Formats: sequence, structure tokens, C-alpha cells
Amino acid sequence: MSVEASKNNLARELFVRTADENYVTARWCANNRLNTDFLWLAVHALEKYLKAVLVTCSPICPRL
Repeated sequence: MSVEASKNNLARELFVRTADENYVTARWCANNRLNTDFLWLAVHALEKYLKAVLVTCSPICPRL
């Protein structure tokens, strides 16, 4: 498996899948007027999506 494929699988499993779950739960909270929970889950979903972007789009760092 190539490094790019490994990075994509890592991002998908660690960040995108859990961000999707947080997003769906945040929408449910918004529909049920649980504002604090909605904001908390929405921020976590955004954070995880951004981390996935950084993992998949960042260049490979050489070992020091």
C-alpha cells in the first residue's frame, strides 16, 4: 500500500467517519433545540474535517 493510500485511509477512518457521526448528531440537536450540544458537536465535526484535509493534503515530512 502506498503512502498516499495509507494517509487517505487514516484520514477516512480517524477523522471523516467520526466527523460524519458528529455532524448527524449535531443536526439532531439543532432540530431538538439543544443549542449547547449542537454547537459543541458542530465544532468537533469541523475540527475533524479540517484535520482530514491537513492529513491528506500535507506533504510527507522527512524523519528528523
